[in-house]
Amino acid sequence: VLQEGDIVRLVSGRRARLLADAIDVSVVFSGGQHWPINVSMEQPIYIRVAATLTENSSMCAFLTESGWSMEGVRPALPEELAAAMGGEYLPGFWCATTHLTIFAAILELAVACTNIEVLSSQLLPRLLESSWPTRAPAVLVLSTVACCVVILLAANVADRRARLRDVWRQQNLLTAIPPSRVSCCPSLCRCQGKSGQAGKAQKSENQEAADSTGPQQRIGRMLGSLQPRSWARRMGIRVMVRGTLQSLALLLWVDEQSLQTHVWNGQGWVQGSLVLAKSKLLATWTANLDEELPRLYAAWGCRRWRRAVVSFSACHPFLGIFPVSVHLTSAKRAMIFSHFLLGSLAMSSLFISVTTGVLDVTSDFDCPVEDDTLRLLIIAAVSMALNSLPRLFFRYLGFRYFAEGAGDAGKVRKKWREWLVVDTLFWLLSFVWQAGYILFLCAFLASLAPADESKCLLCFGTILVAKFLASPLSRMLGRAWKGIRHPSWGLNPTGNLNR
Repeated sequence: VLQEGDIVRLVSGRRARLLADAIDVSVVFSGGQHWPINVSMEQPIYIRVAATLTENSSMCAFLTESGWSMEGVRPALPEELAAAMGGEYLPGFWCATTHLTIFAAILELAVACTNIEVLSSQLLPRLLESSWPTRAPAVLVLSTVACCVVILLAANVADRRARLRDVWRQQNLLTAIPPSRVSCCPSLCRCQGKSGQAGKAQKSENQEAADSTGPQQRIGRMLGSLQPRSWARRMGIRVMVRGTLQSLALLLWVDEQSLQTHVWNGQGWVQGSLVLAKSKLLATWTANLDEELPRLYAAWGCRRWRRAVVSFSACHPFLGIFPVSVHLTSAKRAMIFSHFLLGSLAMSSLFISVTTGVLDVTSDFDCPVEDDTLRLLIIAAVSMALNSLPRLFFRYLGFRYFAEGAGDAGKVRKKWREWLVVDTLFWLLSFVWQAGYILFLCAFLASLAPADESKCLLCFGTILVAKFLASPLSRMLGRAWKGIRHPSWGLNPTGNLNR
């Protein structure tokens, strides 16, 4: 028996929902014989399908052997009903047809073979069932959600510890003067765009450094041996500087981007750094880097195993969350990481249902695309790529820059109000966004067909492995390959000390 609310299949393969109980219309002779079904007539007949109908997009359809069809049947207009019945007809939803069969008013679903309906009032009660959380895909997703919660709590602890130790506070971003331009230290590397006289002075200093064995002179000679004479040398500088920054970030437990912007980079020491001026502890930590930086530079360039360990550790998402950052707190980075992880899982579950129809409510309807391992892997990759967009949005929303205002109470209050409003918006949108992801995933898993659990495990597992292992591992192998493929880059700085 077809009743209101049932999901049916159209002849085209798409799905629709019945807005009223189906009606069986037949022509019966006086002797009890039935007129054959689906007989065409020259003039349409009018059938009252429902007494009331509120859906504006309602359509008429009749049942055939291959599904519901809308050919030869349509909603009747009030004018033709009045003309056919003289204005004396019951109100309601009427269909005009040239067929006699089982009729129904239907609402065609906008997207075929999707799992959007898991959020409907009919399927949401499945969340209250006690069986679905114990299934393998649900255990994997719920464990991921729990991991994100633990990371967020640990990130808040890391922020609180940084404030208590006075490593960095948000009010340090308020300064009485505008941020100065980044310059470089002549004793470490050659600055681009210098005048001819400055270039001669630099050359003289480098020559003097050749007879010296101090730490600054040593690293100056190291970088001097890798001056950008060619593309290979320029790439060599970038690889060595990035590796040294990663080692320095692990040593000081400070974000790599903050070090590159405010402490040391490929252009040398950052002069007039507001970060070191605002944080005495960071200034103390970096005071002895004249001795430590050459050692890190040489160690990273000489030992391949150290390059691998440092690159893998520095690129791992966990170690990108907890170090101290000047512009983005650990809690915000943890939330952005959760956005990417849960968003990728939610979007992949949508794509799985689009291409394979894994929900048990749609398993009776074959979607046109058959599933295979390659397609599921592509789904995982596309999901991660698309979720980079909201991640960039939340990163932009949570990022903080230096601003003028220190010493002016009015400017300080105004800037604090601006930051408070933006932070409130960031956390409000974040929690709503995360709640939507979790609700969608749970509703999807509660309606998942048991036979299709392996598909979800493959897709979800690919996303988790890619984020936690494959991504940092690929960066590590990429840099190792660069060193092997291009030995002319000069990744062994100790060999250049005697030049």
